[in-house]
Amino acid sequence: MTYSQQSYKKTSESTSPHALSAFCPSSRKFNAYLRFLTFLEKGDFSPYPDSQAGENIRSLFGDTPIMIMSNLLRSLVMSTILSFSLPMLAIGTLLLSLSLASHIPGVGFIGEMGSSQVLRFLTIFGSGYPLHGILSIGLAFAVAGSLFDLFNFYIHQGNRGE
Repeated sequence: MTYSQQSYKKTSESTSPHALSAFCPSSRKFNAYLRFLTFLEKGDFSPYPDSQAGENIRSLFGDTPIMIMSNLLRSLVMSTILSFSLPMLAIGTLLLSLSLASHIPGVGFIGEMGSSQVLRFLTIFGSGYPLHGILSIGLAFAVAGSLFDLFNFYIHQGNRGE
């Protein structure tokens, strides 16, 4: 056995895993890796007792496909819901303000004409029903919003974690 092998053997036997991390360029990742190996050696597949365990494993292995997919689905659901509700809120607010304006003397005719025109517009999109019209507009906005979100995810997938 050479001198370097003997010194390595002495160093590895006499030092703890945390002392070895001083020789590693990225000691945080090395410590997380050692904790992960210790976890696997114990055979205990219960969650880590400390809250840092998930972060340590994530720093070791990066984002897993499950994490990426959950981030995508969360973003997709939020953008779809917001894209669906935004035109409904906008048209509802417009109808409410026009109907309130119809009760003001002097400008009542503007409110009545405006609300009837908005209802006609919604009737065209809803095949005779204004409620169907507002729902079809909301659905079209939801599809467009989700497609924009998917496009954004596709374009920026290389920039995650930077």
